[in-house]
Amino acid sequence: HYVSRFNPASLQLGERANVPGEPIAFDDGILTLDDWQYTEGFGAERLLRTARWDGGSGAELVDTENLGSSYSTLVTGGGYVFSLGYDSSYRVNALQVTDSGDISKLAPLQVSGWSSLLAADADGTLYVYDNASLLTRYTAPGTWTVRDTTDLLQWPSGVRFGDTSAFLPLGYGGLAELDR
Repeated sequence: HYVSRFNPASLQLGERANVPGEPIAFDDGILTLDDWQYTEGFGAERLLRTARWDGGSGAELVDTENLGSSYSTLVTGGGYVFSLGYDSSYRVNALQVTDSGDISKLAPLQVSGWSSLLAADADGTLYVYDNASLLTRYTAPGTWTVRDTTDLLQWPSGVRFGDTSAFLPLGYGGLAELDR
């Protein structure tokens, strides 16, 4: 993949940099990237990578963490990356990306069944919908403190963050507004 800066005032693109994966987050010069690689026997493995990028034509690989063959959607926020997984139980995998681009695995969150990761806020608060009408917000990734739970009338299609509120569109069920 390639990345470049875009100046909306002049409608100009900056220099392009080839990066190892699809960008999913960019914080203080560190790109977090989702990278699929083919393996022998027509398999695939998923890698989480970080690269240092200053907006120029080059990017420097910093760290790589193998995510296995998880096809789960990656959710990012607050320097964290979350994905769903299953080995002998359902869990949310959590990785932390430091300011320097290093990746570290955190203790996973055990969940009762296959859930939907909706979003992660700028402070790392994770929004998890359990597919049975309950939204749970978790803070402190790795130690996993339940912030609160909210019963929703319908499946939320996502989360949009305002200055002080989180908005969850519920289709015909309306719009849920929660304090951030």
